Amino acid sequence: MAESFTPLVDVLGNLDSNALLEQVSGLVALYWGNPADGQSVLDICGGGKILAWFFDPDHEVTSTALVQQGNHYYIWICGTVNVGQWLGNLTGALWPAEYGTKTLVHGFFLSVATQLWQNAQQYLPDPSTTPTITIVGHSLGGGVAQVITPLLIDKYGAANVETLGIAQPRAFTLGLADSTFGPKYYRVRMLGDPVPQLPPTSGDTVVLIVLLTPRFFSIPWSWVHYGKGYILGTDGSLNPDPNDTYWSGAPFTWAVNFNPTLHFIANIAQYVEKGASP
Repeated sequence: MAESFTPLVDVLGNLDSNALLEQVSGLVALYWGNPADGQSVLDICGGGKILAWFFDPDHEVTSTALVQQGNHYYIWICGTVNVGQWLGNLTGALWPAEYGTKTLVHGFFLSVATQLWQNAQQYLPDPSTTPTITIVGHSLGGGVAQVITPLLIDKYGAANVETLGIAQPRAFTLGLADSTFGPKYYRVRMLGDPVPQLPPTSGDTVVLIVLLTPRFFSIPWSWVHYGKGYILGTDGSLNPDPNDTYWSGAPFTWAVNFNPTLHFIANIAQYVEKGASP
């Protein structure tokens, strides 16, 4: 991280490559670090103070760090690291939970988010100090960040919370207003990465006919993304996502350039670095 807080977007309201690189670097360090060597994360990211690092040796809950930099706080959430979490990613879409009156939320993302939110309460700042919060998640972590964002907005106000999802899957079905996630909710994906296209929309069900089971007919297929989406190019460029909600476009649009390695955070970091200023 820079010595002072860098907003995710520039003065024109576009996602800033340098700010993105700071957050991706934090996640990369978090993936490869551990609580006993927490200072390495801060060394890589340029300073700050780790208030808490939630880390389960069995990886039942993805690794998460809460970092303070003055009156700004970062919440970094890693993605899937083991078979158990992959199973959670799948079953959470098959057995979602109710969210409000018209919407469903991914069951596994909700479970992980609920536990992290409970664990983080003693470390989160008092709203009276008017802190600003940046929550960043990759893959599964992006799904969890989606669920936590409305809670942060309720606590600190929409103007003080910004969210960045990197290669994140869908966490909610159709029916929520974008205001649920505030005006500072951004997503980044790479073309060819299949994860942001999951769970599937209604247009994708024909491809998944092999899942024909008694559950098949009661699975919700209206999963969508919210917020403002960007596509990261292999040259480091950031451009608005033309299929921003992945709802109106053709099913499985990633298939033409299918490349699951574009989902890995280390590879994403290399491409982000190309677009950042020296």
